[in-house]
Order: sequence, then structure tokens, then C-alpha cells
Amino acid sequence: MKKPDDGPLAVMIREAMALIDVGALFTDPVFYGVHVPPGDGKLVAILPGLFGSDSYLQPLHNWLRCMGYNPVRSTLTMNAGCMDDSREAVQLEIDRQLGGSRRPIALIGHSRGGTLAWSIAARMQERVSHLVMLGSPVPDYLRAVESKEVKIPLGPMTRILLHASKFSRRMLDPNCRFPSCECAFVTDIERPLSPATSLLAIYGRDDLVVPEAARLTAAETIEVPASHVGLVYSPEVFRALGRFLASDNSARQSLLSPSAAAG
Repeated sequence: MKKPDDGPLAVMIREAMALIDVGALFTDPVFYGVHVPPGDGKLVAILPGLFGSDSYLQPLHNWLRCMGYNPVRSTLTMNAGCMDDSREAVQLEIDRQLGGSRRPIALIGHSRGGTLAWSIAARMQERVSHLVMLGSPVPDYLRAVESKEVKIPLGPMTRILLHASKFSRRMLDPNCRFPSCECAFVTDIERPLSPATSLLAIYGRDDLVVPEAARLTAAETIEVPASHVGLVYSPEVFRALGRFLASDNSARQSLLSPSAAAG
């Protein structure tokens, strides 16, 4: 179990082992669709983590396509800078892919990408059928920590990444005033999701980046043997995604509808 005093070297060693996860994924039957429910053609947008792009998520994109889904790239060349600008860039691509239709879409966000995905789901409400947070903190974690509204024990690497995130924001978007701003992103991460949106949070047992206190608890939560980066290559994560994306929330929603309650 990770500890808040694990140093940067320990994190880098653990994260370097993600290469082992890649090899394990390519040799695991799940990567070839064995015992994975077929997809329904749904659009699935995948958002990268801090300083990441769509490149390192390519195995996940390929797998989703082979399973029968339509993966959507974030179009972010680097997930850094103003959160609202990053969110808007992803939203534009989602709207382009939807082409004006109101068909449901699923969102998968890794780390910082999960926070962006939550804000998009909060904005789109029932149009987002599934939301997956891979190694992502609670939606308002960054704002709360940077504004010092809450005290969460942070490891050295987590502090380094937070400082790097703030530095990149100053360099890339000098007019950004997060977390004191009241932009649309800040408003949306504080909004609840639609009851029609199924939520899954997956965390790595060897993740030394996201503090325990910042994990989502009000959701279906799974812990797998993986590091922070290794989550996107873990065979166990792919199994969970196959099951989750094929699940239908309509039965549960019918129980929550006014007509059902009246009956």
C-alpha cells in the first residue's frame, strides 16, 4: 500500500514497470476479446493524463475499436494548461463526432483526464451513459488542494506534479486564474452527474501519485495490481472496462423514475 512519504525515485521505479504491464496486456486473452462482451458501436472518448497525449492510449483505442466501440481521440497534444481550455478542446471533438445527434457517449479519463471527463459528463448529463475514472482524484481535488481548502497528505512526487501543473498553466495560459476563477470548468466539476450516468472508478494498488484521501468513494470502485501509468495497460482494467461498458443502466433508472415510484 502506498505511503505519503514515498519519494520520487520510488515512484519512477514503480511507474517504469508499466512496460511489464504492456507486455502482460499483449499476451492476455482479454486483449483479443476472449470473454469480453461485444460493443454496441457507442462512441467512447478517452482523455489522457497530465502532460499526456492520445499516443500512449493507443492500445486502449485499438482494443475498443476491435470490441465494437467507436473510440474518440481527445485531440490534446499535451494535457496541460488551463483546464477549461482543455475541456473545451475535447468537447469540440465530441460534438464533431456526434454530428448533432443525441446518441449516448461513454467517457474514459486517466488521471487529470478523469477530472476533465467528469466536467464533460456533468455538462452533458444523461447523454453520457458511462464514465470511467482511471487513477483520477475526486473532481474538485485540484481546486481544493491549490486553494488550501482541505489538507490532504501529499507524497513528494504528487507535490512535484502539482507544481509542474501550476507552472505549465502559468506558461501556457497566463490569464488563467484557477482555482480562484469561476469558469465553466469549475462550475461543472461541482455539479452532480446525471442519475443516468453509470460511474466506475479504478485505482492501482501500486499507484504512488493519487493520495488515498483523494479517491472517489461514491461510485463502483475497483483496485487492481497496477501503477498510476500502468492502469491504462492492465489486463484487469480491460476486463473491467469490457464488463462495465456493456452494462445497461436503464433497468436501474426505471426503478428511480416517478412512474415507478408511484406504482
